[in-house]
Amino acid sequence: MQDHPRSRVLCVDDNRDTCELLSTALPHLSFTFAHSLEAGLKLARLGQFDLFLLDNWLPDGSGIHLCREIRKVDANTPVVFLFADFYHRDHDKAMASGANAYIDKPVDLDQLAKLLAALIQRAASGSLDAGAGRIRSTAD
Repeated sequence: MQDHPRSRVLCVDDNRDTCELLSTALPHLSFTFAHSLEAGLKLARLGQFDLFLLDNWLPDGSGIHLCREIRKVDANTPVVFLFADFYHRDHDKAMASGANAYIDKPVDLDQLAKLLAALIQRAASGSLDAGAGRIRSTAD
């Protein structure tokens, strides 16, 4: 049986209890946590992640702003929002900022795990397809 590296997730959430819950409940993922917009943006620009998991309300700004900034440097990595407050306008803004999905708190951990796995798998498949396309075009 071959070992597969755990998918790397940058989670930007100022609620440390949420961070602890995620790392405990989803041990198949390798989490890096940031607790502010500034720290999250710095890590997003420096690191290589398979998925971004963002809270909308951060002490120094919004997750929507962070998502827009991430999309300036990374157009492909999936972004998922965790919302503590259920406001349709926030969901709409998150999707308009470049998010792939959102989920409301309290989080159904099984639903979240399935969503994250599907988005990571889809992104990985897209990367493989793009690479195969580049190989085919250079062979022609």
